[in-house]
Formats: sequence, structure tokens, C-alpha cells
Amino acid sequence: MIRTFILLLVGVVLMPMTVSCGETDATLEIRPSVNPISFLSEKVASDSQYEEASLGYAWVFPRDHGSHEAFRNEWWYVTGNLTDGRGAKYGFQLTIFRNGINRALHTRSTNWSVNNVYMGHFTITDIDSGKFYQHEKFSRDSLGLAGSSDTDLDVWIDNWFIRQNGESINIAAASSDVRLQLNLKSIKPIVLQGDDGFSVKTSDGVGASHYYSISRMEATGSITIGGIARAINGLAWMDREWSSSSLGEKHSGWDWFALHFADGSDLMYYSMRLADGGIDVTSGGTFISKLGEVVKLHHDEILVDTLSYWTSPATNARYPSEWAIKVPHLGIDVQVEPMMANQELQGVFRYWEGAVACSQSDSTSGNQCTGYVELTGY
Repeated sequence: MIRTFILLLVGVVLMPMTVSCGETDATLEIRPSVNPISFLSEKVASDSQYEEASLGYAWVFPRDHGSHEAFRNEWWYVTGNLTDGRGAKYGFQLTIFRNGINRALHTRSTNWSVNNVYMGHFTITDIDSGKFYQHEKFSRDSLGLAGSSDTDLDVWIDNWFIRQNGESINIAAASSDVRLQLNLKSIKPIVLQGDDGFSVKTSDGVGASHYYSISRMEATGSITIGGIARAINGLAWMDREWSSSSLGEKHSGWDWFALHFADGSDLMYYSMRLADGGIDVTSGGTFISKLGEVVKLHHDEILVDTLSYWTSPATNARYPSEWAIKVPHLGIDVQVEPMMANQELQGVFRYWEGAVACSQSDSTSGNQCTGYVELTGY
């Protein structure tokens, strides 16, 4: 299945255009709806060309904001929660993925040579109107269609980009119906996830990545929906990850949470789910205090209970849709729920990724939060 998809993806990006999908009810001629977990759980023959993530990696910034073509897979991932001048609320996601085709082709003979294919996901959750806008692009790293710097933060696919600009990060994405432009300024230092940025995802130690986060960034800019532009501000989160390994065959998916609390602290937690219903012991997270102090959290220090579910009317997938999250030794005890139920991406890859907030009962008790949740494998 996945080898067929890779050939399909390469065929798409070799065309002199990118492929984009529209809103939830839009269709795409090429849409196999691959589960992300299947894409990451089968090794391909070319994996041996690439380096594996390992403990003791020497981190250097801003270089590590850039691409790492010695590794097969990589992504630049930004999400956030925004408010306009009327008080209307929005969520957004802009993610650009790089997938190496053949490392041996790294030295280009012509501008038509292709070393990597790129995929972009761009979503806007317009909470007040109840609309979820989703768009998907594919392209190749030739002729300037898509690419990434290997010296600093500059990655793009067509007119979507995530780019360093002095002390800030600029992001932009546009489609026929929505447009987003943001300036992001980090409030806290970079957080190296896992063991000094070495993040093990499988209990056999085979699946691992290099992983860091910028957990809290002030966001200002503009959003345009239906031709109406509005100034916006809010908070954003950026994750960076690269790897050449695959997830274990026993894995069924993952749940990922990133929360901004009103007191200035942040919480990240990911749960690697097993096909037998259990949780991989490598699951865990990070708490970042208001001052940027980092507390690593083992999977048994975070309690996550699903309180309700939502079934997609389009795909019939059943997703968790409300959670009780507790970290007893840090005094965290909140209920988290989607700001809008239907935030399912239905492009080539199907998964749920959306804006969330602490429930009203928690907000009144001082535990107000906003954030993002990603759910795959359902």
C-alpha cells in the first residue's frame, strides 16, 4: 500500500504544477486517504541511504532550523489560536513535510533534478462561523517550486512558507478562499524534547527522531476569509522533527497535545497507541514553566482519560473529542475539548487536527488554556 502511495506521490510532484485541495466538502482526483500511521510504519528500500537519529546529536542553531537531507523525513509544523478585533476566534495549522526520494541524487546535474518531494497542509478553523478550511499541496524541490535552506529557517512550497526574519519567524499561506500572514516572536527558549532532543517513539528503540519545540510565540498578523481581511493576534507553537526510521508494526496511531495555559506555562504530551489497546511506554511529554524551566514527564506521570467521542460524517472515523488531563505532581487538572468538532483533514492523509480549549468550568477556576490536538490512526 505505502509503496504504491510513494509512487503516486512522486508521479504527482513530477507534473509541472502542485496539487491543492479545498474545504472539507471539496474533492481531489487523486485521494487514496492514506492513514499517516501506515505511511510511517513500513520501511522502504531506500531507507538504508539515510542516517538514523541517535543520542548525542550536536545541536547548532540557527542551522538546525534548516533542512537535514541526510535524514529521510522531516517536517516544520506551526499551530496556534488567534483572535481578531471583534473577539472572533480562529485556529490555524501550517505544516510543510519533506520526504527524501534518493539521497544519492543530492548532487544536482540540472535544475530539473529531484531529491525531495514536499507536502503542505494548511487549515483555518473559523470557530464563530463553524467552518473548517483545509488545503493540501504537493511539489518537488526543483525549479524553485518547493525547497528548504540547510543553513537556517526557510522552507516553502509554492506560495506557502515558514521563514526566519531576524528575531521573528514569518509564515504565510493562501488559497482561493482563505489567507494567513503571521509574524511570530518566541517568548521562551527552544525546548529539546526527549533526551536532549533524541525522541524515542517505539519501545524497541528502532523508531526515533530528533525533536525540538518553540512552545510559545506571540503571533500578530492578518487573516482573510471571503475577501475580508482582519488583524489578528494570539499564541503559536512550532515543532521541528526529522528522522529516517519507521514506527513499529504494533502501533495503531498517536494522540498529541500542545496546551498554552493562562499563567504562561505550556504542556506537550504525546501518546503512542498500540494495536492491542495499550500505550507504548515511550509516550511522554514536557511541561514548560512561565520562566522557561523544563520538566520532562514520563508516560505514567500524565493521566489522560477520554470523556466523549465524535464520529466524522464524511469518513465515519470515530475520534476522541473531550479529555480529562491530569499531572498530579504539577497541580494540572483540566478538561480539554475541541473548539469545533469537525476539524478532520480529508486529503491524501486523513487525520484530525484542531483547536482546543479548557472547558468553561476549568476557565472559571483559573485553569484557562488554548491549544492544539492531533489524532491519527482512527
